[in-house]
Formats: sequence, structure tokens, C-alpha cells
Amino acid sequence: LAEEENVVSISVVAELIMKIAGIKWEESLQREIAVTDGSTSRKAPPRRWLNAVLEEDGMIDAFEHFYPNAEGRYTCWHQFTNKRYTNEGARIDFTL
Repeated sequence: LAEEENVVSISVVAELIMKIAGIKWEESLQREIAVTDGSTSRKAPPRRWLNAVLEEDGMIDAFEHFYPNAEGRYTCWHQFTNKRYTNEGARIDFTL
């Protein structure tokens, strides 16, 4: 997992996508998503990529839409460091 707070590495996201949806992300796609960093945004490259996909396809993140001010609403925590108890995590599920 990435060291930065509230960031999950693209390989972890790819593994979850494979386990949950049965969709395999090739390493080249993972690298393409990972190298999109470089802007001043605090959002991780995978999150910026997902936002672009949502916008391009005219979709919205329903949770974010209905709860725009929600904070600390995570669905994934770093298990090795017990981050669930301090509520430091990431959202990996989306209702589109």
C-alpha cells in the first residue's frame, strides 16, 4: 500500500477489481493510471482517473452526490497497521 495518507496503490485496486468484478487490469493499464500523477491535486492518481471516467460517461458517484460534506466514510483500511480503528482509509466501492 502507498505510504501517503488515504491512498491505496493501483495494484491493490486492480486486485480488488479482479476479485470483485472479475475484470483483469493489465500491467500497462495500471502503469498508465499510476503515472497520471503530477498535478497539485490531493486526490490520488487512481481517484483522478476514476473521476475522469465518471465524467466522460456522464455518471456520478451517488454517495458523494447525496452526501457532499461527508468525511471519514471509508470502506477499506490498511489491515496490517490497524487503520480501521483510527478511521484512516479509502473508499473502494462506488454506486454509480
